[in-house]
Amino acid sequence: MLLFKVRREFYAEGYNSFRCMRHSIASVISFCSNEFRFLHFALDALKDFSSEIYVVVFDHFFDGTLENEALLFYCFEKHPEVHFLFAPFVPHLIPKKFQKKMGKDFWFNTSRLVGRHYAQSDYILFLDADEIIDSSAFSAWLRTKEYQEYDAMRLENFWYFRSTDLQATTWEDSAVIARNSSWQIEALHSPGDRHALYDAAEKKKRHVLSLHGQPMIHHYSWVRTKEEIVKKMRSSAHKNENDWEKLIAEEWEKPHPARDFVHGYELKKVDPFISLDWDQKIPLGKKSSTLPFNVRKITPLEFLKIIQTPLWHRIASSWKHCV
Repeated sequence: MLLFKVRREFYAEGYNSFRCMRHSIASVISFCSNEFRFLHFALDALKDFSSEIYVVVFDHFFDGTLENEALLFYCFEKHPEVHFLFAPFVPHLIPKKFQKKMGKDFWFNTSRLVGRHYAQSDYILFLDADEIIDSSAFSAWLRTKEYQEYDAMRLENFWYFRSTDLQATTWEDSAVIARNSSWQIEALHSPGDRHALYDAAEKKKRHVLSLHGQPMIHHYSWVRTKEEIVKKMRSSAHKNENDWEKLIAEEWEKPHPARDFVHGYELKKVDPFISLDWDQKIPLGKKSSTLPFNVRKITPLEFLKIIQTPLWHRIASSWKHCV
């Protein structure tokens, strides 16, 4: 605990100096190793304006399979300037009634709750790792301070399918920026993932665009290899909505389509905003018993407290499971 206190003081001092130059906006990224291709691009953009950056990752995928910890360690070591919050996947310790309250979004909601718990800035930007900010456009928009007029805003994004040059002609608004206040905790205990924040906000705005009337985020939701997209859908909140493995197998047999099969959006060819090396070998870090200094490993009991399971349950869990 003393070591982590020193680490937090170190980070606080560093980020306080950043706040002189940057907006008081913390960025919270939900991450798993299946998205490692995008993490560098996401973090590189956020450094231009974020006063704090937190990357939340669990020790299992949400389908219960073990995370690729060697690849996680590679990411930890590659980005020493970023806070990684390494959380436990402990469904057996969560009351069923508590899980039911959040519904199918439970683990996605708790990921946001973990990041929100540590964020100190006035506003929090909630992102997934495959949502890449156009930092130039976003920084210009931040300077208008429009976001300070609202409790929550949903930001429009470009949506991509299969490759970085196949962009939907329909825009979506998935990312949320919200005022850092206690109402967020209650909101994130409702179904809807980060959109529950928007729904619960009093003063809010959707479909937020840049000063030039364009989306400021590029969302590479379905830009993966076949194997990676199958893995993504096995852990998705939408996993039971379709026979995804069959649909993905059929889709990946086709050449680049004119429409995606997920939403039916019309697709167009564009110049890529980012370039991915599909031939890149998956890098491997060296798993160690000692975590890098920028990683906070959250114990099961700490996790139960952060997501605010009932006190009686936390006490019972600590006795029964020795957490």
